Amino acid sequence: MSSLKFWVVLAVGFSLFLMGISLWAEKKNPGKSTIEIKQTLIDLGKVRVSETKEADFFLKNTGPKPLRLTNISSSCGCVTAKIMKADGWESAEFGMHAQSRSTIEILPNETATVRAVYRPSVMPVRGPVEREIYLSTSDPGQKRLTFKIKAQVYD
Repeated sequence: MSSLKFWVVLAVGFSLFLMGISLWAEKKNPGKSTIEIKQTLIDLGKVRVSETKEADFFLKNTGPKPLRLTNISSSCGCVTAKIMKADGWESAEFGMHAQSRSTIEILPNETATVRAVYRPSVMPVRGPVEREIYLSTSDPGQKRLTFKIKAQVYD
């Protein structure tokens, strides 16, 4: 019977040890920012060269820490992006030639919109077109995001 008691005490002790390590690790790094994204590609359909079209990508910080967005840029001068928060705050427009130099914070459980603005006349190409918006995040699992828009551009 003492052998059984030994194994029970050992199992309970080991479980308490693991719980202690888990609590210590949580105290050292109490959570992380985590981003949830609904979609990363939007098809704008047919777009005239003279038109301006917008596409909204929605994201949410589902983690317990603020989510930081940095290095916002685009693949072409014809596409810019701005960040819009639910409280009405909006960033400047960023793009290929005007990359963000600041950090935008999205608080836990806060949502934000990445608005892509496509102006085909800046780089007039006809036919199928794909453009991208890039940004870096503090989410360790998704450090770099790419949002894509595509369109069929015509006169």
